[in-house]
Amino acid sequence: MMKKNIVLLFALILLVTFSCKKEKTDIQDPIENPTDPEEPTDTTSIDDGLPRYAWMSRLLKENPNIDIKFSDICLPGAHDAGMYVLRSCKLGNACNTQTQELNMKQQLEAGYRIFDLRPTLAGQKYFAYHYNECGGVGCRGDLMENIFNYTNEFLEKNNEVVIFLFDHFCQTSPDDIGFLNLLNSTLGDKIYKESAYEEYFYDWSLRKILGDHPKTGKVILIFKEGYPNTPDRRKNGYFSEEIMQSVGGWSNKNIYQELKQDQLRQYNQYQPAHPKTFLFSYQQTLDDTQSIACALNVKPSIKDLALETNPDFQVVIDSMIQVGAINAQKHPNIFWLDFGESWMIDVATKISEIGIGK
Repeated sequence: MMKKNIVLLFALILLVTFSCKKEKTDIQDPIENPTDPEEPTDTTSIDDGLPRYAWMSRLLKENPNIDIKFSDICLPGAHDAGMYVLRSCKLGNACNTQTQELNMKQQLEAGYRIFDLRPTLAGQKYFAYHYNECGGVGCRGDLMENIFNYTNEFLEKNNEVVIFLFDHFCQTSPDDIGFLNLLNSTLGDKIYKESAYEEYFYDWSLRKILGDHPKTGKVILIFKEGYPNTPDRRKNGYFSEEIMQSVGGWSNKNIYQELKQDQLRQYNQYQPAHPKTFLFSYQQTLDDTQSIACALNVKPSIKDLALETNPDFQVVIDSMIQVGAINAQKHPNIFWLDFGESWMIDVATKISEIGIGK
């Protein structure tokens, strides 16, 4: 035990030394767009002519007489969605900070529809970030401008609904005029603005959000941290987290069987009732010792944990469907993942079809 602690202390000293040197060169960090990715490997169209990743559009097309609501469907969620590139790290690296491998364009085409985004302001630019606390251990990720531009381009071509969940504002706030101006200048008419009051996300209709004859997709902007829930803000497209009444949550486990047990326990205790939806938070979390050990490339990394967790998630969902634990009256509405891939489309579609009674 003493030898292990000495190694970890040495790792911490190395990290502090590296961080101090790194801070002097922060201003030189690149802020241009990441290299545009190649087209996703699976862009196959099904017989209806829609690309495979247009799974919401497909549900609407195949069920013209059903008013599909968010309470009926299941959304794949990207945990710390902007952390597919790392910048200005302080005691952080890919091992303990990176949570996604696909950039925003690829995440959208892999089926993600709800995104956990944590904004920070640095050098008059807004970035995503992943720190243990504001300005603490971790890294900045991609520019928010890149994330919003990728989303705008995706929604220009696809009649899908995307949700941004903004949380943990650092050196900025939900009322930052510069941040709100960036949202409006990049996303423009894609931002969903409420015309008729509907209190809860649970009741929102996909068709109502997209309109009768949609020409583009829409993005819903939800702000956490006590953001006021007022009619004026909602009419401008700025929604409070109060609209999302969810059950389930983060387990803070770094052993898969413990994570699985806790997530299933939360689901089994969930009693469906308006306006509550259920979310699986299916990510393992590095503990402090593992996070420090990452400095010496001592595994596991966040990605290693995800490679263990994600494949079994599909098996768990299939088993729950088979035994009837997932049914039209009770099913998950969101699942959060690190390092997601396009198989999420199949899981989301499978659960959503059950939810709408198919």
